[in-house]
Amino acid sequence: MAIIRGVNLLLKIMKSEIKDIEKTKKEISVDVSKEEFAPYIEQAAKKLSKNLQIPGFRPGHIPFGIIKENIGIENILEEAVSKASNDFFLKAVKEGNLTIVGTPQGRIEKLSEDGFSLSAQVEVLDEVILPDYKKIAKETPMKEVSVSEEEVKETLQSLQKSRAKFKKVLREAKKGDFVVIDGEIRFGNAKIENGDIKDQSFILFDEKNKFIPGFEEQILGMREGEEKSFSLMAPSNFWKKELQGKPLDIKIKLKELFELELPEINDEFAKNLGNFQNKDDLEKSIREGIKIEKEDEEKQKWRMKVLEKISENTIVDIPRVLIDREKDVMIEDFKQNVERTGIPFNQYLEGLGKTVDDLKKDWEEDAKKRVKMMLAINEIFQKENIKVEEKEIEEKTNEFLKRYQKIEDVGKDIQSQELGEEGLDPEKLKMYIEDNLRVEKVFELLEKFNLN
Repeated sequence: MAIIRGVNLLLKIMKSEIKDIEKTKKEISVDVSKEEFAPYIEQAAKKLSKNLQIPGFRPGHIPFGIIKENIGIENILEEAVSKASNDFFLKAVKEGNLTIVGTPQGRIEKLSEDGFSLSAQVEVLDEVILPDYKKIAKETPMKEVSVSEEEVKETLQSLQKSRAKFKKVLREAKKGDFVVIDGEIRFGNAKIENGDIKDQSFILFDEKNKFIPGFEEQILGMREGEEKSFSLMAPSNFWKKELQGKPLDIKIKLKELFELELPEINDEFAKNLGNFQNKDDLEKSIREGIKIEKEDEEKQKWRMKVLEKISENTIVDIPRVLIDREKDVMIEDFKQNVERTGIPFNQYLEGLGKTVDDLKKDWEEDAKKRVKMMLAINEIFQKENIKVEEKEIEEKTNEFLKRYQKIEDVGKDIQSQELGEEGLDPEKLKMYIEDNLRVEKVFELLEKFNLN
């Protein structure tokens, strides 16, 4: 009899079926037998009866029939299926060799003490077919960088300006002066949004300035305390779209005017900047620093060029959920960049004449491209059997956190959904660091292929 019972049990194991709905969407159906469901019912009954007081029985030793009478079979089955459905769903996924992306949309079709059935629609990632990425990396040249004397000179001049003394003058403003102004920008009879200019200070005609063309020319010749009104055409890249190409009425007051007294660039200047013996030593350090920056910039360009070539030739059907998720990340990143300028995001969108949904529609192809790149990176990571050790994650996490005086400042550099909406989530930070390490290790490997 024992052997017969064993055979019957084998015939009543879980049955699963996987049907194609779309290329990247499938439906999983699972039937779980009475025998497989029984342990879950027993566990659920024990859990729900933990605090049940029945005369004549010790807690935890109450017969199932009495528990059922007091708690109700519906409650026991509901508790049991919450754990069992997850276990048997994951078993079906594993047996079907599926890679699930996104959240499954499932439901219980049938539920009783004799077992249960469930069905779930899932988005899946099928095979990612890579091109010859080693050949692509090897055949993509990395540009050699050089540093010109003009670049060294410009850096020296920037350092010179940073050490300048400010001397108040009562003459007319000229190029190279440091000015402080107040004012406002109007269109028609109304002041435009963010049109106030308050205590804005800058060096006239410094290359870092990003004013409306013709704005700085109007300040030339003004004296401290003088006011001036003029009109300029809003450029084609003006942040408020509806005003592009239209005349803006501007009123300014020159509050303060300073002449810059620049120190002479000599050996003494170099020594005062830090651990430099003389001017030549300073110039050497500047040249080396510029070269490192340019090499890093070229490396990043090379990495992107190689990744784009690999991605363009990668064959994969991208699940819709990954594209939508990437667009959400892009929107959040864009929003944070806009709000860092002091302009509310909704106001900026109004200026563009667009909604968030419009942006998502516009960014569809960019999102697909970004997802495909990450899938290619992940596939190379798996194929090359690259590892990220726990020790590496811990070290990088500590390095990362040391850059911030306050833990809240972390969110200024990373999208909130990556670290947790309510503050820094240690697990999410760990995942963020691990993802970055995975990407970095793949790029380092591609660079080795380029050198070999």
